[in-house]
Amino acid sequence: MRILFTVQGQGRGHLTQALAAWEILQEGGHELVGVAAGNHPGRELPAFFTRAFPVPVHVLPSPGFIFRADRGVDLLATLWHAARHARTWAESLGRLSRLIQQTRPDVILNFFEPLTGVLQLVRAPGVPVLAAAHQFALLGPKAGAPAGSPVAAWWLRTFIRLVGCRSWRLALSFRPGSASPRPPRRDRLVVAPPLLRRRVLELEPTVSDHVLVYVASHGYGALVRAWHASHDDVRLHCFYDHPGAPRVERVGPHLTFHQLDADEFLRLMAGGRAVVCTAGFESVCEAAFLGKPVLMIPLEGHDEQRLNAQDAEGAGLAVAHDDFDLDALDRLPDRVDTQWFRSWCLGAGALLLDMVERVARPA
Repeated sequence: MRILFTVQGQGRGHLTQALAAWEILQEGGHELVGVAAGNHPGRELPAFFTRAFPVPVHVLPSPGFIFRADRGVDLLATLWHAARHARTWAESLGRLSRLIQQTRPDVILNFFEPLTGVLQLVRAPGVPVLAAAHQFALLGPKAGAPAGSPVAAWWLRTFIRLVGCRSWRLALSFRPGSASPRPPRRDRLVVAPPLLRRRVLELEPTVSDHVLVYVASHGYGALVRAWHASHDDVRLHCFYDHPGAPRVERVGPHLTFHQLDADEFLRLMAGGRAVVCTAGFESVCEAAFLGKPVLMIPLEGHDEQRLNAQDAEGAGLAVAHDDFDLDALDRLPDRVDTQWFRSWCLGAGALLLDMVERVARPA
């Protein structure tokens, strides 16, 4: 089966999900014919992603969040930026359409890249699309509604539906859902386990004295430094996406900042005593699979992350906290039992292979 990946490049989660999916599909005998990664203009994709595939990664300018003070999501600025650069996105749609024509895939596997959803809406390329993301799980009746304004809640759901437009959808979930594993054609949504890389599945967790901190926006780095100034006995390893920062910055004997590095991130996660992260999906799943206590702190103004934090806490995988205050580390248990979650995750490979076959060759 010839497969083309389209991947949202903002944030770490969708990138690592694509890496995990390629490991599974390669073992299943499928061929990767192309990778298109949407990326916010002015940002670079991490090397751990661009070097991971046997084919070139085509980087396409794509809409993304605009942050206030490099921390909180500014919804109005995000929408205004998307509207102002409509011509740029149109050019990216053209490049994506040409890539599909050149590579002739049997299936497009979309990791929440909005360009793919827009292309499906305005000029569908005639290739079946399987869209995989945790965001699709937020559309269910049990997901609740964001705590923000009604406009923000409407926009979140509209955007998720746009990305999954005319596609089969894998709703990656913290826990098994009630949806049928073989839904009717008109629904085309399947609840699925997280997609974790082989490296995560093979790690043997240990416990040392450090805490791993992952923040999706580098503006939180200043808050980490400020907290550590009065808690310098706590050993912290903090990963962030900070353009221009050194690969490793050792601030003091107990505080080190790292640019995103997939192997080092997992090594330090597997050996840490706890994990603190903004409330994305993938990092929490990796930490829970390794049995690490997790403190989730949603990005400011990010309704999707607030829902993620509620969902993970409800599943017993994390402790949610509204404000970026590392004093909340005291709320974490010494250990968590996530054996049920490990079993759930180990079923992801077989389900993904089955779904690719079903989407490419519908009954």
